[in-house]
Amino acid sequence: MDAKEDNFEKLQQEKWEKFEQSNANLSTINDTNRMEDMVSFIKSQDKEIQEFDAERKKLIESHEDKKSSIMKRYWEELLELEKELENELNQLMEKYNKDHPGMKTSNN
Repeated sequence: MDAKEDNFEKLQQEKWEKFEQSNANLSTINDTNRMEDMVSFIKSQDKEIQEFDAERKKLIESHEDKKSSIMKRYWEELLELEKELENELNQLMEKYNKDHPGMKTSNN
């Protein structure tokens, strides 16, 4: 996942470099326009990155919530399974204790 995020950042950097290259050949007469374009580009890039970060944060939080829910169900089912085993073992011990009435279990 980190590689994909690194790739995303690299793409953003490439956009910036292409923008700079396209404006590098303009004459100094257009410096004011170039600066306005650069400011506009930087603002749009900043906005995109902020939106990306916000959406990424939401995705990660949603993923963690789903993961927690699955883990909770897993542990509840595992606990239920262990209780079931304990109950069945107790029944088995009671069954064999009936055959030997003089013996007592630690549960009695």
